[in-house]
Amino acid sequence: MKSEFELIERLKQLLPPISSQVELGIGDDAATVHWNEKRILTTVDSLVEGIHFDWKFCRPSEVGKKAMNANLSDIAAMGGKPRFALIALGLPISWDQEKIEGMYRGIAEVCGERGVDVVGGNISRNPERLWISITVLGDPANGVLKRSGAQVGDVIFLSGTVGEAAAGLELLRSQPERARQQFPNLVRRYTEGHAQIELGQLLGKKPKVHSLIDVSDGLSSELWHLSKASQVEVVIQANQLWVSEELQRASVIFSQSPLRWQLSGGEDYELLGTCSSESWKVLHQECESLKIPIRVIGEVARAGAGVYLKNESGHLEPLPALGWNHLST
Repeated sequence: MKSEFELIERLKQLLPPISSQVELGIGDDAATVHWNEKRILTTVDSLVEGIHFDWKFCRPSEVGKKAMNANLSDIAAMGGKPRFALIALGLPISWDQEKIEGMYRGIAEVCGERGVDVVGGNISRNPERLWISITVLGDPANGVLKRSGAQVGDVIFLSGTVGEAAAGLELLRSQPERARQQFPNLVRRYTEGHAQIELGQLLGKKPKVHSLIDVSDGLSSELWHLSKASQVEVVIQANQLWVSEELQRASVIFSQSPLRWQLSGGEDYELLGTCSSESWKVLHQECESLKIPIRVIGEVARAGAGVYLKNESGHLEPLPALGWNHLST
């Protein structure tokens, strides 16, 4: 079993059936449960030293920001507003108090900006390396947006730019000082992340936005998640993906097309979704007035399951899931 998603499905089968209080369980960006006549969104995510960050080129405050933003993005992808957080830490034997406090300063900055209360957590010993796990509870705006709602005829939209976090990581690994000086936006996208909470809440209030997912494992992988959950075939156009000036310069340094990062790079925390063409016109105008970058990158072509890329020459080709898989080598 080489896929983390295969493992998740297997573990899901070993659990007892969910109760009537669970509206949406395992399989989306966040779960939705009913408690005391309230709907609650809940998600959990972890960052592990050596996997998600490296002290050689990541600052403690940045790690704290990234850990929190990764979870806030899951709530945004459900169209919700994050409210409360719990934090669990696994500390190595030779842990550094300054690093831990620096992480919490980063967490505090994000929580202060986003109105999130940290209400508890846990600290334990971990022999080898530091890890941080955060659970976030949130409110759905109106209806909960899922991966499974895409409809044939929908347009596919994407906020902002993707591939920048992956490019930032490659630059930090190869030339950390130059990366911070000459590519500050790419570095920030990788080291801190930025959850699209305002956009998520806006999309959650639109009745004809049919599906939504955040881009944390890579655009191609997220398209496959959406396709399988909704049982639809989707087509995206390579020339509709925005390329920032910094991403273009980075592609020259590494002698490669930005498209590789755009399709396979994760941790951008942008929002990918589908809506009717009529709803898109209203949504686009509203996003423009709020200065939220968003654009159509493709369409839901037909029922089934599959992801296709129309390249710059107009040729249609199958697009595999190229993004991050925790259990792959």
